[in-house]
Amino acid sequence: MKGLLIAIEGINGSGKSTIITELTKYFRNIRQPYKVYKFPDRQGYYGTQIDKFLRKEQDFEYKYDMFNAFAANRLAVRDQMLRDMHDGVIVICDRYIFSGIAYHIPLNASPKSIQNYQNIIGYFDKDMPIPDMTYLISGNHLHLRKEDEQRFHGVNANKLFNIFKKIIAHKTNNYMMLRNEYGKIHELVQFMVNDIISKQ
Repeated sequence: MKGLLIAIEGINGSGKSTIITELTKYFRNIRQPYKVYKFPDRQGYYGTQIDKFLRKEQDFEYKYDMFNAFAANRLAVRDQMLRDMHDGVIVICDRYIFSGIAYHIPLNASPKSIQNYQNIIGYFDKDMPIPDMTYLISGNHLHLRKEDEQRFHGVNANKLFNIFKKIIAHKTNNYMMLRNEYGKIHELVQFMVNDIISKQ
């Protein structure tokens, strides 16, 4: 079977990590090789800078430095991701290039401004592969992790989600919006598993 690149996107607290945990359980049960990449990776040179930025312990002097740090963090594992897919592995990304754009666009940006931001920030990710499928997760029971509370506390979830939708639709036709409803995660994950397997 061929490998695939699957991106799980959505605002903080929408349940992405929980969904990915359940996805990997299914893949283990059916002996489907998989590998999870979590972005940003908070290790290494760029990861350490990003971690301090997200914790509000430091800022980047220039916005371009920030864009470059997040993009370089992803680019560092691109070749390994491509090798994984070549070997038939399903690569699952907990956040991907779309988050790299969405979280750096002002929530009150006009449609034209969003387009400009996409062009500028997207340049830094131009060498990253486009996912075979992107799942944009929404939910009405948001829970911020402790490491995200400082940077993202008070973010308007609806506005950010709408920005995500515009960005993903601009980049690819292979995406789906899914709602993570309380108590129905197993049904959601089973649907996703079936959809992913059908693409191999």
